[in-house]
Amino acid sequence: MKIWKGTAASGGAAWGYATHLRGDPEGAIPVRRTVTDPEMEIARFWEAHGKALAELESLYRLAREDMGEEESSIFLTHKAMLADEELQNDVVQRIREKKINAEYAVYEAAQVYQTLFASIEDDYLRQRAADLQDVSQRLCRKLENSSEQALHKRKDAIIIAQDLLPSQTIQLNKENVNAFLTQAGSPNSHAAILARTREIPAIVAMGYEIASIPEGTPLIVDGDTGTVYANPDRDILAWFYKKTEQADEQRALLSQALATENRTLDGRKVEVKANIGTLQDLEEALANGCDGVGLTRSEFLYMHSTQWPDEEQQFTYYRSILSTMKGRRVIIRTCDLGMDKKVDYLKGAQEENPALGFRGIRVSLAYPDTFLTQLRALLRASAYGSLSIMFPMIVSPEEVDRVLELAREAAEQLRAEGIAMGDDVQYGVMIETPAAAVLSDILAKKVDFFSIGTNDLVQYTLCADRVNPEVAQLYDPCHPAVLRLIEHVIENIHREGKVCGICGDAATIPEFAVRAIKMGIDSLSVPPRKIPKLRHLVQNTDSNKGEYYGKSGNPQPNRPHTLKADCNMG
Repeated sequence: MKIWKGTAASGGAAWGYATHLRGDPEGAIPVRRTVTDPEMEIARFWEAHGKALAELESLYRLAREDMGEEESSIFLTHKAMLADEELQNDVVQRIREKKINAEYAVYEAAQVYQTLFASIEDDYLRQRAADLQDVSQRLCRKLENSSEQALHKRKDAIIIAQDLLPSQTIQLNKENVNAFLTQAGSPNSHAAILARTREIPAIVAMGYEIASIPEGTPLIVDGDTGTVYANPDRDILAWFYKKTEQADEQRALLSQALATENRTLDGRKVEVKANIGTLQDLEEALANGCDGVGLTRSEFLYMHSTQWPDEEQQFTYYRSILSTMKGRRVIIRTCDLGMDKKVDYLKGAQEENPALGFRGIRVSLAYPDTFLTQLRALLRASAYGSLSIMFPMIVSPEEVDRVLELAREAAEQLRAEGIAMGDDVQYGVMIETPAAAVLSDILAKKVDFFSIGTNDLVQYTLCADRVNPEVAQLYDPCHPAVLRLIEHVIENIHREGKVCGICGDAATIPEFAVRAIKMGIDSLSVPPRKIPKLRHLVQNTDSNKGEYYGKSGNPQPNRPHTLKADCNMG
């Protein structure tokens, strides 16, 4: 038996046979050829471009059905890159002026942009280099009439690769692929995030030595500790079978949790809600016993449109959500465009740091007419359920005053037109900037509820991009600075008699969730498939002591603040 170690990226245990995915994820450099008819080559480019767009649309739909809106949005980003006019014009110009083949023109143009992205100091933009690489490879494959290497050559495969692109990970056949191991990569890469969502055990950054594992070698993968056992002995096999039994028992406990009210061991109610992006997510949320919707990402409606969606289109969508939830409270976040959520009809200057730029409520307030359209649609839909409207990326009380003024204006317009609205609409603020957290005592006097968005709050507090492998270890929701901010927010909000929830990814981390419960959080909102595990955690936590008791009934001690990969619920 031989043991290999790497970085845990997606939990769980799996067994199977080593199956190598050969080739460099950066792809082969196309051969440069001189063409005699550049216009015919340009026509080839546009034909391949259309096929690549159609393929990305199919991948997006596949990902959305399998994992939900947020995880699948990576393919909307890829479509936007492929549709970028500057990139398209660059390729066409290279073909026409240099008289080179389309494949090499795509490669050259993409290299320029990848180099530009990689050299930018902003961590988020540096990550876009990998996305552009994925997009350009797809386009070259269409030009060459080739296809991606299959990732499921055999039954019970453990994929071994140098690295995996997002588009490769989404196409892993779960019926055949039991786990994947990569030489490079980060636990916060797109591929790792997709693996966790799809519940495929994964270990990354294992080093180039794993390429020497012979094809077909029996392997056991421990995705919780980042350990791989080649040709496992009897002790390891016994451990694996025991872990499998425990997983079956855990599933039974989760099923039991669905039929039990969400109260802690000391009797405090903590609601478990769902984060949704599409109507399809609602069915899974209800099946998993959600107490309501803690976050509806309305911007995906905008991202699927070629122009600002009109009032009727939005009203129909919001009404469907509220009607489906049958009286459970639904929080809908107003449009949060910007950064990675871009639309062609919102043109703006190139931003050096989009994470700190024109996004969220800043976009809405810059386009008050379109914001009023959304507010009118939301208020009309409120007649069909229990609606809460939440505003993103707030940094000042003045912004809250302005959005509430526009909400009152929208309501007055609808009353004047004799259009029905609900009588219990609530307004809230998303706490995702340190500024909003520090000013939470002032903001608590202005709105009805709050939700802490840990994804941005953690990265802004610690100045660490969670998808940048060079600083990923610094991105820690359990960092003392983050926990102090959150405790400060909860105390300020409760002092005003208001409620506060958490809707960021940190709510899926047991260590963090227990700490939040101890601080007095009122609700936790997670992707639909994470709800059963979170319900079980709530029901087995003593909020007075801040301890999680688990299956054995013995308290599990809180660990140091450093976030470990095996904390993730999934």
